[in-house]
Amino acid sequence: MAEATIVVQLVMLLLAAASVYSWSIVFHKRAVISRARADFVRFETEFWSGGDLAALYKSIEALNEFGYIFIAIEGCSLCLACRSVFQLLERKGAQVGTNKMVGGILSLIISFSIPSLCAVICFAWVTIEHGDVMPLWPAVAVFASAFL
Repeated sequence: MAEATIVVQLVMLLLAAASVYSWSIVFHKRAVISRARADFVRFETEFWSGGDLAALYKSIEALNEFGYIFIAIEGCSLCLACRSVFQLLERKGAQVGTNKMVGGILSLIISFSIPSLCAVICFAWVTIEHGDVMPLWPAVAVFASAFL
């Protein structure tokens, strides 16, 4: 190698680096596949154990729902995202359930606050513009139509 020109030496160095990089990809993929096999065996054992299938379905549903969040935030693949969600559910399942419940409550509050605000604005506008008209009925109509 000492007798090779600088170009040949650079090419050989580049090929060695590419070889190391490609072998690192091979080992990484091998680790991913072995983890996937272990997860499959664990899932199959859980599925055929005669346990509660509704709970198993709920966990799969959570994997699906929260997996897309991991994809959006971290930009990872679906399999990696589902694995991250599965690990999260294993470690902090109660926290995930609590977060989902709080999200539902916040959604309910928002769904009522916007129509209520529209109704209050309508009530104030009708009172200011037409003082002799009963402003309750237009406000109720606006509140009801905000849900449609």
